[in-house]
Amino acid sequence: MDTSWLFEVSWEVCNKVGGIYTVISSKAAQAMAAFDGRYVAIGPLLDRNPGFKPCDPPEDIRPALERLKAWGVETATGRWDIPGQPWVLLIGFRNAFPAHDKLLFQLWNDYGVDSMAGGWDYIEPVLYSTAAAMAIKEIAEDVEDEAAVFAHFHEWMSGAGVLHLKKHAPGVSTVLTTHATMLGRAMSGAGVDIYSQLEEIEPSQQAKAFGVTAKHSMESVSAREADCFTTVSNITRMEASNLLGTNPSVVTVNGFNLKGFAEPGAVAKTRKSSRKQLLDLAANFLARDLDPDKTLLVATSGRYEFHNKGIDLLLDGLGDLDEALAKEGGDVTVVAFLLVSCGYAGFSDEARRRLKQERYDIEKYAGISTHHLGDADRDPVVLKCRERDLDNAPENRCCVIFIPVYLDGNDGVLNLEYYDALAGMDLTVFPSFYEPWGYTPMESAAFAVPTVTSDRAGFGQWVMEKHPDGHPGVHVLNRLEDDYETARENLTRFLSDFTRWPAEERESRSREARAIAEEATWVHFYPRYIEAYEAAADSRAERIAGVQRMVASPGREISFSGVNTTQPRLRSFTVVTELPEQLARLRELAENLWWVWHRDSQELFEWMDADKWEASGHNPVLFLDTMHRDRLEELADNNEFMGRFRSILERFDAYMAESAGADVRGITWKNPIAYFSMEFGLHESIPVYSGGLGLLSGDHIKSASDLNLPFVGISLLYKNGFFHQRINGNGDQVVEYHENDFATMPITQVQGADGEKIMVTVNLPGRTVFAQIWEVHVGRARLYLLDTDVVENSRSDRDITSRLYDPTSKGRIEQEIILGVGGVRLLTALGVNPSVYHLNEGHSAFLLFERIRHLMILDGVNFATAKEIVRGTTVFTMHTPVPAGNERFEKSLVENYFRGYADEMGVPWDGLWNLGHIYSEEADHLNMTVLALQLSCKRNGVSRLHGDVSRRMWMDLWRGFILGEIPVGHVTNGVHLTSWLDERLRRDIEETCGLSVHRELLDQGDWDCLHGLDDRRLWDSHVALKHRLYDEVRRSISNQWTREGEPPNRLHAFLRALNPDHLTLVFARRCTAYKRPTLIFHNLQRIREILTNPDRPVNIIFAGKSHPADTMGASYINLICRLAKQDDFLGRVIFLESYDIRLARLLVSGADVWLNNPTRLMEASGTSGMKAAVNGVPNCSILDGWWDEAFDGTNGWAVGSGLVYESQVNQDIVDADNLYATLESEVAPEFYDRGGDGVPHAWLRRMKESMRTAFVQYGTHRMVRDYIDDMYLPAIELAALREKNNYDLAQRIGEWRTRIPGRFSTVTIKEVNVEGITGDVFRLGTKLTVKAKVDRGQLEDKELLVEFVACTPDEQTVVACMPMELRHSEGPVLTYRVKYIPTEPGPMRYGVRVIPAHPGLANKCEARLIRWS
Repeated sequence: MDTSWLFEVSWEVCNKVGGIYTVISSKAAQAMAAFDGRYVAIGPLLDRNPGFKPCDPPEDIRPALERLKAWGVETATGRWDIPGQPWVLLIGFRNAFPAHDKLLFQLWNDYGVDSMAGGWDYIEPVLYSTAAAMAIKEIAEDVEDEAAVFAHFHEWMSGAGVLHLKKHAPGVSTVLTTHATMLGRAMSGAGVDIYSQLEEIEPSQQAKAFGVTAKHSMESVSAREADCFTTVSNITRMEASNLLGTNPSVVTVNGFNLKGFAEPGAVAKTRKSSRKQLLDLAANFLARDLDPDKTLLVATSGRYEFHNKGIDLLLDGLGDLDEALAKEGGDVTVVAFLLVSCGYAGFSDEARRRLKQERYDIEKYAGISTHHLGDADRDPVVLKCRERDLDNAPENRCCVIFIPVYLDGNDGVLNLEYYDALAGMDLTVFPSFYEPWGYTPMESAAFAVPTVTSDRAGFGQWVMEKHPDGHPGVHVLNRLEDDYETARENLTRFLSDFTRWPAEERESRSREARAIAEEATWVHFYPRYIEAYEAAADSRAERIAGVQRMVASPGREISFSGVNTTQPRLRSFTVVTELPEQLARLRELAENLWWVWHRDSQELFEWMDADKWEASGHNPVLFLDTMHRDRLEELADNNEFMGRFRSILERFDAYMAESAGADVRGITWKNPIAYFSMEFGLHESIPVYSGGLGLLSGDHIKSASDLNLPFVGISLLYKNGFFHQRINGNGDQVVEYHENDFATMPITQVQGADGEKIMVTVNLPGRTVFAQIWEVHVGRARLYLLDTDVVENSRSDRDITSRLYDPTSKGRIEQEIILGVGGVRLLTALGVNPSVYHLNEGHSAFLLFERIRHLMILDGVNFATAKEIVRGTTVFTMHTPVPAGNERFEKSLVENYFRGYADEMGVPWDGLWNLGHIYSEEADHLNMTVLALQLSCKRNGVSRLHGDVSRRMWMDLWRGFILGEIPVGHVTNGVHLTSWLDERLRRDIEETCGLSVHRELLDQGDWDCLHGLDDRRLWDSHVALKHRLYDEVRRSISNQWTREGEPPNRLHAFLRALNPDHLTLVFARRCTAYKRPTLIFHNLQRIREILTNPDRPVNIIFAGKSHPADTMGASYINLICRLAKQDDFLGRVIFLESYDIRLARLLVSGADVWLNNPTRLMEASGTSGMKAAVNGVPNCSILDGWWDEAFDGTNGWAVGSGLVYESQVNQDIVDADNLYATLESEVAPEFYDRGGDGVPHAWLRRMKESMRTAFVQYGTHRMVRDYIDDMYLPAIELAALREKNNYDLAQRIGEWRTRIPGRFSTVTIKEVNVEGITGDVFRLGTKLTVKAKVDRGQLEDKELLVEFVACTPDEQTVVACMPMELRHSEGPVLTYRVKYIPTEPGPMRYGVRVIPAHPGLANKCEARLIRWS
């Protein structure tokens, strides 16, 4: 084909599992000749790929393979050791698509492929063929300017490749060949005669009935979408036309390559040795002597499809023959070998070597099998042999030997390859009921072995067409017209005749078999493939012409593939309502999330149309777009509505008006805070969050708005967000990705003055990625989101921001590059000049590289200076002690993306790389947390306890300093109280206390007024909110159980058992190991007694998602859901699916108790309990995270005393017992202790204390103020010093820091003298005088900080740290002195240390150098 390339894709390339292997391998020589060597067979990269010989790829395809490697797609290139020696490309596909759900969804979305019912045996080939198509696409992009590219796919297993190329590489001509339809094979295997009723079969219904819905869907769609669809025989053409709905364009019958294969002389020699080996095996196995002249060897082989392959008919025929031979009393013995692999695992390589060298006694299985069968009592061959008494008894004249393994020469019993075994046979029998072609009888003919096939096989039909009067070498059994019994009689008659063939007839039939094989070679058949490729090229040319016509007239028409599904699959468009002039500002209100925490705004939308408001998911943008014009006109004339609308607008305008003059102690809109976070959880209408980190970010930006702090958030806009959770009938979490419609979300695209969208670009290996900017108005604050789903990008780059937390390293690093590098460029594009860059977790730490590059290239500073400038304006917040939460990337991966940065800056690669790890032995990975810690001036954990844990985790960055000095502080998290406080409770508070909650939070009131809340009113409000939660429980469980087919009587029993008056615990958070969602079930008997206590019954409601890759977390969900359906727990244990912000609001306001039981020291903060507390829901929690500092004995309950055990097993036992004790002895009694008025007054006191705790200390207003005081302002002050006079101080610090390690190494502490201490005893109240002599080496006097340090015996807490006074110098030796008077008795440790000092450092630890006496 002139200069064309042909890529042939099959699961059976270098992987012999069926007949397609023979098709491809035997015609490879013709393909290489036809395409002048530009032929590549593509197969799966497996642990073993027989016949694969690695070598360098052709130069034309090398660049594409390098790109695939950079994207994480592993490939291997070489030659296939078969005639023609074709090129082979093996694809490692298993890590190419960690998000296969997304791929399956895209196949549905684009082509209507129904993958819902597909298991791994469906998903695996879809992944493989898509990866193969990706490789073809990349190669085609490099060669198609000079050559046409053809891609030939075999069977449904490679059909996804056809679809991928049609969408992503329309210039490639595609061919799909089906060798047997999945539905036809399945129905025939069940005994259905499809050929007699093809016109009566409804394919979709039958595919569902036979469990092949996904495979049939893929096959029919790929057959339709291929440029040329072919099949291997006329009988399959008829089948495919009816069952797949597409008529094959060409019949590409299967041929054989006899050149150098099965040469008659070699076959004769092989037959002699193989026949002896087969007879020896048979004699040994049957435990009888066999006369070679009186023994006939018969075989069948192929897939283990008992009915389809006619194995049932063969065994019945052998049974009849056995009876006939017994009656005749002759001396002929027929040994039938069933060479049918049925999944036996085989042997290890070592076992294969041993079995080749040694001979072992043969063990029988079920009397007929040489190898173990999984379930012999249900094996159809075994059952049929037992039915027909073919049990290899001494009296049997027909014997059966079942070898259920693939014959590769190492089976451990026969140790012959299949073709060698075939050569030793006297006859092969393949009486197929369903056989689209049938290579096995064709192979038999090639080896001069007479064979039996059927007219239901493509090969059998071809023989009948060529030899209508019959052929002596190939007997064609009539199975299309004859019923089973008639076919059985005819086969038995033929077998009986076979036993009586004289030697001359056997030889004649053998010669005739070989002769017909020579008629069926690729020399005769390969031209049909050329015909198919030409047809595909014509179809491709027509398709390209159609695309070009559309490009010539953009916007006038659209085109898409018909999918021909049985279900409606409609395309959408939206008719947007235009608001009346009086209501025009409703859209402005809807597009600013101010309405999220001003609930009267939401009530206004609900008043407009309550049903539509609920249906919109409380999304005002979508809501307004669906409002009817007449209703809007009606509202515009409604005075009450307009009055409320104007009142809300007045407050909104007054709120927003303060933004222009915002100035928080020098932070203005000229120099705002830039806050980078991987996710923001603002409201359920913007589902681009996963959990606590995102909700914290969302609450942070809301409080920044309320405090009028100039604040800009930076994140990514995810097309699919985080996954939607569904719980199936087995209790398993099902992961579903829903596509966000940005047009209906309260976000706006950022455009330039010319009305065009503003884009930023980021260079990734080999390409430039574009990202558009979206803005979210969060009150006065601004949130910008980057989105790579733009037409300027390739498909894979458009997917960078498709879903939150890509599970692959490549996908994750690209997301984090877009966030960090792209985020900095976004700020530059919008003219935003931040005073502080706040990294919320390490995901965005690559912004540090980008800022260094920017300073070096644009401002001309050197590397050391740039690092100091960046360090001085960066603050960093850590959110988790869990190792998985501290991102790490392999060195090769990081170098692939950032080596160019180092080259561009003129910096050695190690200069960047070493910023991301502590020890040299860790230098194979870059740790994003370490990178952020090293290049920030302020760092914090998110609770007091987490601050301590973080100092312990990262103290090696500041080796030599006391733990309490490690420069990692803490700012305890909070929640945006008015976003989470229920509106009914807000009104109760405001009416009782005579205040505005919004204003009081800004004024930092003491909230003592909460004690004055009327008990009856507060209790009634709580009960109402609790009943609202239980309404949601009824709705959610009813929908879920009905959807999943739970019996109606079980649902009714659940609803009857559900009682909202029971004490209700709620556990709602991410389901993962350290959060221990199932701890409460540690002792099932104990918790059963607690929940079912007749006097004090308890319910527990769970909600939460497990990350798709967290199988342990998913198992917790499954356990809870299964327990929830047990009779003892029905209505007492509840799991609510699809946890999100909407459901969280119902849970935190409707629970009686908020339960939290993480493994202590693993929960950094936890904010869900704060949200519950603000609604008067007391916490019952392990003393971890925020609760360790919040619990005061009156505002909730502590589980245990905070003890930490080394053994997790022991920790769980103790914590579970403490939890049970707390619930039984404290929580439940107090809840059920009611006064005469039915109100639990003691409980209400605890509710009020819980509320007060949250209002005073655990709001994000307090948190943001802490960040301003402890992080932002100190960083701004430091930055101002470093940037003054054209970065003079930064330059001096950079130079000093570069030189100080070597210079400081010359410093020594010569001598320390202590006066006032006797031995190690010192009297309280007396004075300790310490003198130290220090040789300053190469340092100047002013560069030394000499300190006396006293600390606790564990050397973790500094009791006193006093700078020592320089009293004398003599040359380089300096004498220092200090006087210290201890104020507390008890043991202490003390010492003298020297630290290098510079006035421009953020703290004395920053140089990370120290000398101790």
